Amino acid sequence: MFRIFLGILFILEVINPVTGQEIKVGERAPASENMQLLIRNPKDISAAWKNGGTCTTQRAGTFTLIGADGNRVLVLYEIGGSMSNIIWCPNGAISFITRIEWGAALKASEARRSEEVEAEKDRSIVQKLLEEYLKK
Repeated sequence: MFRIFLGILFILEVINPVTGQEIKVGERAPASENMQLLIRNPKDISAAWKNGGTCTTQRAGTFTLIGADGNRVLVLYEIGGSMSNIIWCPNGAISFITRIEWGAALKASEARRSEEVEAEKDRSIVQKLLEEYLKK
């Protein structure tokens, strides 16, 4: 049932009434490191992780936008593997964050992609210049 609900939400787009910024359901962004989340999963994730508990995000985590409510967005936090402990958020934690926090996560994602593109360009230039140098 929850998967069907998420599938329907992926089709929707929400507009921020204040900024006019489009919020796309299903969009992904890197989680900020050490962000405190208040867990809002409808069912407990485990005995240690229940609705209303708090946890801290890790740098390797990602957010997926589930929906919006006023000035908040509901996100699904995911991290590869089982890296949760008594502090770190578990994989599958659902929480509200502010639209400002979501916007910052998207900006960080864009910056990271730009850096990766630039690094790939540099790799090609370095390869070409090394080949030219080694021919001499």
